[in-house]
Amino acid sequence: DEFVVTETARAINDDLSIKDALPALADLLKTTSFKNEPLIRRAISANIRVGTEANMSTLALYANTESNPRMMRAEAVDALSTWAKPSVLDRVDGRLRGPVTRDLAMVQGKLSQPLMQMLANKDSALRISVVKAISKLEVKQATPQLLAIVKTDREPSIRVQSLRALVALQGAETEAAVKSALTDKEKTVRVAGLDLLQKMNIGKDLMVTLLNDVIATKTVEEKQAALLTLGKIPLQQSGKPLNDLVNKMAAGSLSPDLYLELGEAIDSTGSADLKTRFKEVSAKLSPDELTASYASSLMGGDPNRGRNVFFRNQQAQCMKCHAYDDRGGNAGPRLNGVALRISREQILQSLIAPSAMLAPGFGMVSIEKKDGKTVSGILMEDTKTSLVLKLGDQPNQVIAKTDIVK
Repeated sequence: DEFVVTETARAINDDLSIKDALPALADLLKTTSFKNEPLIRRAISANIRVGTEANMSTLALYANTESNPRMMRAEAVDALSTWAKPSVLDRVDGRLRGPVTRDLAMVQGKLSQPLMQMLANKDSALRISVVKAISKLEVKQATPQLLAIVKTDREPSIRVQSLRALVALQGAETEAAVKSALTDKEKTVRVAGLDLLQKMNIGKDLMVTLLNDVIATKTVEEKQAALLTLGKIPLQQSGKPLNDLVNKMAAGSLSPDLYLELGEAIDSTGSADLKTRFKEVSAKLSPDELTASYASSLMGGDPNRGRNVFFRNQQAQCMKCHAYDDRGGNAGPRLNGVALRISREQILQSLIAPSAMLAPGFGMVSIEKKDGKTVSGILMEDTKTSLVLKLGDQPNQVIAKTDIVK
């Protein structure tokens, strides 16, 4: 029964795990006809946790089998890309598993050829994962193939990922790839080229002129990329244009979509004067000092980087408490559709001051009433006129806000 098998996989992999059963769960990937994501993700996770060469081969075979679900094939490649140094967090539920280190040379020897062969696969999601794996595992012999992909592949997202991989691998083909990206017909590829413009062998003054033109005339995404690249250029050339942009921000003539990238660019310069000026201008945009210090993050940004922070960042550990779809913990509210429930400002507040606004059902509160009584319970609902608290196994208690002291 597929339901029973899937629930058994949850019991083996999640929380404290049943370690002795992990090899059996890993081997299931070779034999099961079931294809549901919760089961397959846990079988993939079990293979990387057991960590033998046979498990590596199991994942490579699964990724290369056309009849397997496309997203799970990509997940198998993503797992292989971390083989030499897996995340300390569980790939499925975010629980801390601890550090593991394996021999990178051995991994390269086993996976280089299979990964290079999979670059020709027709599935775009799989190829993106393969390019990322090639970059992470430092498969330098793949750089000629990556340049060809940048120039000729039909999928813009794959051209972008291949460009970034070439730069990470420090391939001799990097400058040719950046030049190709800057003239690409797709905006996303041009943006990636702008991000990497400093890799080209041209003068800094000319580079600043090119970037200023982009900031003045191109799309929001291209402007954001140009700003970030401007911040990486020496202050002697970048200082004046950055200061001019801060002045535009102060005058209200700079798009809020660029505030975040402008702040990051200024941080990159290391200029104390520019940082102080930017902070002064930002402080006037928000009602309190804490919110003001993060106000520039309300617009702009990169959703893919945000996704990586949520699922993979070992310092933030977002998924330890929160879940998205079937991945993550349940100590905090599920985040599917969060942007439809609360505003950008409320999301920011939840990140920088988590206790300021509690999600219903996920926080304890203590209320002092005007009659001198104190009531403690789980906040279930917060309306304009009242709070609803759950007090153990008693019926929920409704407390009018007019009766609350604090």
